Amino acid sequence: MIIAGTVLLSFVCAVSGTELRTVTLDECISIALQNNPDILETDENKKKSLADYQAARAQRGLRVDGEFKTIERMRSDSPSDPNARIPGKDTDIGLFAGLYSYYYLFDAKKKKNEEAARINITLTKIESEKIKEDVIHEVKKAYYECLMANDIMSIRSKLLENAKEKQKIVNIMYNAGLQPATDLTQANVSYSQAMLDFEKSKNSSKTYLASLYLAMGLKDAPDIILADIEKENLPAIKYSPEELGKLALLYNPELRIINEKKKISKLQIEIAQATRNPSVLIGMGLGIENKAFYLFNDDRGNFNDNFAAKNWGPVFTANITASIPVYYGGAIIANINSAVIDYNRFMYQERSAQIKIKSNIERQCESMDEIKKQIQIAKMIIENSEKHALLARKNYENGVTSLMDLQIAEGGIISARIEYLNCIYQYYMSLAAISYTLGVSEDNICQK
Repeated sequence: MIIAGTVLLSFVCAVSGTELRTVTLDECISIALQNNPDILETDENKKKSLADYQAARAQRGLRVDGEFKTIERMRSDSPSDPNARIPGKDTDIGLFAGLYSYYYLFDAKKKKNEEAARINITLTKIESEKIKEDVIHEVKKAYYECLMANDIMSIRSKLLENAKEKQKIVNIMYNAGLQPATDLTQANVSYSQAMLDFEKSKNSSKTYLASLYLAMGLKDAPDIILADIEKENLPAIKYSPEELGKLALLYNPELRIINEKKKISKLQIEIAQATRNPSVLIGMGLGIENKAFYLFNDDRGNFNDNFAAKNWGPVFTANITASIPVYYGGAIIANINSAVIDYNRFMYQERSAQIKIKSNIERQCESMDEIKKQIQIAKMIIENSEKHALLARKNYENGVTSLMDLQIAEGGIISARIEYLNCIYQYYMSLAAISYTLGVSEDNICQK
């Protein structure tokens, strides 16, 4: 937390001053982990799960209440049948005030509930890790998209400068009678198009930068400079798709969450089944007791006698209560069936997730292999386009080709470079997607 706070402070200082400091991907991730609202919410979820576990443990412990209640005792001089006594006539209604404690000697449900609450702590931690991985993945994706937009804007900026310079040269040559009017109009159109493309790229760069700020949990922040990534020596995965699939079974957050939910669901079945079992409760009371409470004046006493100290005395009571379900209207079997259905649902979810994850890993690995080929092809196209543009430029200077032919040749270079950049960043985003699917960082799956 201290490190993340330092990073956030340096980031704010960097973007608030007149000079912009270069911000790396790791710094953006650190800021997001500290500042993103979703991360802050997970901290509260973890606190809640811990509190729920403590509450579940307390249910199995000793419980002490302060009580004030009525008690009923059989009168020794009652003439009625003791099996058919009338409260208040054949019995004395008294009062008890004091402490009463309860302790369950045996209750299988409470023990299972405690186990479920303990597993829920682990589940909440994994869910917290998943949310962090979600945030990290979103930051990486936004970072790469923003970098790509900046690179394209840089290319468009250079193209605009070249178009402007070319427009000046053609205008001078046209005024000198060395260029036809078609070349002048073509130069003007090319300059306008280059300006439009540059403005579009600049707007796109701002949009992706805003997305990066959003992923980091920031708003209304000024522009920053993003550190560039390696474009020549791309990181290579050192595992096969089959090995990556095995890693995913161990570390994928979604699978780990489903596994913990299965454990809780299995305990819920046992809790529902435990409802059939008896529970044994011991109760003990310690306080003072008034054996007879007089509402009306009669031959036994009057209302004022209720407050006389002689009528109150210390008392200690203890009892053991055992209860077993007899009839619940089918609720027990219904709860068991419901818990079994939930468990089966998680089983099916796990199978579905495993299939999707395996398919996703294979698809991403194939995509990265194809992107590698596309990168090599894009390099060849750039090299050939530069040669073609150089030849077209010489031919234009010698009057062999038109300005349009030259611009078409130069446009080929721009298209090839943009496609090359697109392949580079798609490769990094595919690598980030694989890392996200596995639940491990790129450093753990890439060659050193």
